[in-house]
Amino acid sequence: MSGGISALLLGVFLKLTSEFREGEVTPLDQAILAFLSHHRQDHLTAAVKILTALGSPIVLGSCAGIAFAFLCLKRRWRDARYFAIAGLGARLLTEGLKHYISRPRPDAAGRLVEAGGFSYPSGHALGVTTLYAFLTFVIGRHIQNRRRRMLLNLIAAGLIISISASRLYLGVHYPSDVLSGFFLGLAWALLLAAVYLR
Repeated sequence: MSGGISALLLGVFLKLTSEFREGEVTPLDQAILAFLSHHRQDHLTAAVKILTALGSPIVLGSCAGIAFAFLCLKRRWRDARYFAIAGLGARLLTEGLKHYISRPRPDAAGRLVEAGGFSYPSGHALGVTTLYAFLTFVIGRHIQNRRRRMLLNLIAAGLIISISASRLYLGVHYPSDVLSGFFLGLAWALLLAAVYLR
C-alpha cells in the first residue's frame, strides 16, 4: 500500500516539475505570493518566523540526531538505520535537485527573512515531511491505542503543513517549490516505510 502511494506521489512530483520547466506554474506562483504579501501582519510574522526556524537545517539536524541517538540507546538498530537513511536521502535529494533545476528564489524585495541558494524544491518542506512522516511511522508501530496514533498523525501533519506554509508567507519560496518538496518528501518516507515492512 505504502509503495503504491509513494509511486503516485512521485508521479505528482514529476508532473509538477515538468509543468514548472515549461513555465506553466509560474503565473499561479506569483499570484499566490502577491496575495500573501498583501495580508501580512506584524504579530503573525513573528509567529511564522518561529515556525520556519523549526524547519531549518540546524533544528532538523538536531532533532534527527536526538531521535537517532534515542533509537540506538533503545537498541532499535533497524529503526535507527532506516531513520538515518531517510534523513540522508532527503538531504541528497534536496541539494541534487536544487542544483539540477537551478530555479532562482522569489524577488528579494518581497522576502521577510534571508535565504540563499536555489528555490526548487523547498528544502524545508522536503526535510520536515520526510523527518516527521517517517518518525511518525516508526513511533506509531509501537502505539497500540488507535486514538493516540491518530493524535500523533495529526500533530505531525500540523507541523509539516505549518512549517512548509511559513516559507510562502515569508516570501522565500514559490508554492510549487513547497508542493514539490512535500510530495517528494512524503514519497521518500512512504517508500522507506514500504521497504521496512517487507
